[in-house]
Amino acid sequence: MKALYLLLLLLFSSISIAQTTTWDGSSWSNGVPNNSTDAIITGNYDTSINGDFTAKNLSVSISGAMTITSANSITVQTNIDNLGNFTIEDKGSLVMIDDIGTVFGNYIVKKIHQTIHKWGLPLFFPRQ
Repeated sequence: MKALYLLLLLLFSSISIAQTTTWDGSSWSNGVPNNSTDAIITGNYDTSINGDFTAKNLSVSISGAMTITSANSITVQTNIDNLGNFTIEDKGSLVMIDDIGTVFGNYIVKKIHQTIHKWGLPLFFPRQ
């Protein structure tokens, strides 16, 4: 199923009218994406190293890996498709603009939870 989906993704990406740029692990094939450009990730992309970006649609291939780190964000206008590894670290942001866009795939979201204890005495509960 994943192979068929990847084949369809590659087929439609190559005949798409929309501008496309691919991250291969070191650079973008057609410049940094923007809100009218589809972004395809085939290598490792880490926002702490490579920076934030905006894309019309975002696809992470089976060989790709996307990591959104703390204080960084990726903004996607419409659809997000993930066949690879997609991790959103604590305080990282994945922003999707279009309400009718689709999200496909598995995502890891790492959230650091801090327990806060509030103590107060005496506690008074009136009787009813």
